[in-house]
Amino acid sequence: MSRVHPHPNPLPPAGEGVVRPRGSGVSLPRPSGERARGPREALLHGVQVGVRGRRRHPSKQRGFSLLEILVAFAIAAMALGMLYRVSGNNARQIGELDQRERAMLLAQGLLAAHETVPAAGLSETGEAAGYAWQLQSHPYPTPTSGASPQAARLHEVVVDVAWSDGAAPRHFELASLRPERKPQPGEVMR
Repeated sequence: MSRVHPHPNPLPPAGEGVVRPRGSGVSLPRPSGERARGPREALLHGVQVGVRGRRRHPSKQRGFSLLEILVAFAIAAMALGMLYRVSGNNARQIGELDQRERAMLLAQGLLAAHETVPAAGLSETGEAAGYAWQLQSHPYPTPTSGASPQAARLHEVVVDVAWSDGAAPRHFELASLRPERKPQPGEVMR
């Protein structure tokens, strides 16, 4: 006696629809007792039906979860905080460099005003544009200073510029050697 083998995909009984998985051309029988649902009935039973009548299950929805959005906001906040801190540091450093450059220019100008030094030396103080400055000189010994009275004598001229950067006091010091000015015939040295 020959045995009849049932077909692996039998046709569904009358009245039951056919379910087609997304992206495949295969038709699967709908479970018995379940009938085809329209969009309105599908929403009532927790199954979403797409524009073309395909079913979408809520667990397979595209998009971001609340946790993913919160993590993204936290990362963005940390990145913006670091960017703010870096830009603040850069602005502060630019301000400090600008103040230091002005102090340097003042010290160079004061040195340029004294190309020679009188025999008695220099001792001056003053203030300009929020910078206090002090200029002093003292003789600088050289090997030829005592050997020859005709040799040029040198003075070390030191300019110290001080200013306040908020609560922190700052200063810049510039030193240079300048020749002692010899009196001209008939000139009175002060």
